[in-house]
Amino acid sequence: MKRREFAALAGSIAVTAPAAAQAQQALPAAVAAKKATDSIPIYFVIADPPVDLGLVKSLGRPGGNATGIVTLAVELVPKRLELLRQAAPKATTLALLIHSDHPSAAAVIAAHEIAARALGVQAQILKAVSDAEIDAAFAALKPDSALLVGTDATYFARRASIIALANGRAVPTMFDNIAPVNEGGLMSYGPDAEALWQRAGFNVGRILKGAKPADLPVEQASKLVLALNLRTAKAIGLEIGASLRAIVDETIE
Repeated sequence: MKRREFAALAGSIAVTAPAAAQAQQALPAAVAAKKATDSIPIYFVIADPPVDLGLVKSLGRPGGNATGIVTLAVELVPKRLELLRQAAPKATTLALLIHSDHPSAAAVIAAHEIAARALGVQAQILKAVSDAEIDAAFAALKPDSALLVGTDATYFARRASIIALANGRAVPTMFDNIAPVNEGGLMSYGPDAEALWQRAGFNVGRILKGAKPADLPVEQASKLVLALNLRTAKAIGLEIGASLRAIVDETIE
């Protein structure tokens, strides 16, 4: 769904005056809902800083009609690269696939470049949205690269093609959630989906019982899961060391 379509949908929902609106893993939906109403309670689950997006005044005191959970798209970049480098120690370049129009793109790129330098490797930034652009991004990958796939609904929707392109070129990949790993991606590090939705459901329940979003601090995802697909590792020629295997939470064999 395009951003303007989210805006139209949010407007139509606001007219019905629901008891609350929840935006799940869709940043444009959260932003559109906030623009559509300043009275209907909104609960979001997004990866980006909500203060920067104008969704809340502060994390501790949201101050308006919106609150939610943040899944840390920017903050987790260094750890994701560290784990990816541990899985692919021969990689000399850590590339980032990023949607340039994503609200946190600049912050993610900066975090990626700093983390890559700290690990002693080159950083490569690949900006792509469409299928053709993603194809071109893979064609532009430097030799001996490993790839961090940025957090974006576009990439989640295109995960099958991204996995096929990466595995076909023996490029180790890091995703932000376990779904692509279950489907053949190499690894992921991110929030535990079940815990995330349980917490979101609990807080939406509190709002439906009368709690005000303004009084509910924005939370950060606290339970993080490292997933690794050993079948993919073998297929692309990686030998995963014992130290990394020891900290994996979910293994696909």
